[in-house]
Amino acid sequence: ANIVSSWERIVGKPVAKRTKKVFVRNKVLFVELDSPAMKHDLNLHKSQIIELFQKEFGTDTIKEIVIM
Repeated sequence: ANIVSSWERIVGKPVAKRTKKVFVRNKVLFVELDSPAMKHDLNLHKSQIIELFQKEFGTDTIKEIVIM
């Protein structure tokens, strides 16, 4: 729950506004966006986002991000 509630703080307001859904299952963060351009940008920065979450919540929290 903390990871989902921290989404806006970690990725910023512009990305959070375009986010429809965020949830975690089996250490995978699923993110549903309504902007194709934003999906592309997040795909390019997946590893950096994973790093930010791991710094904040520990290395055993998020292992992958799936952008839908």
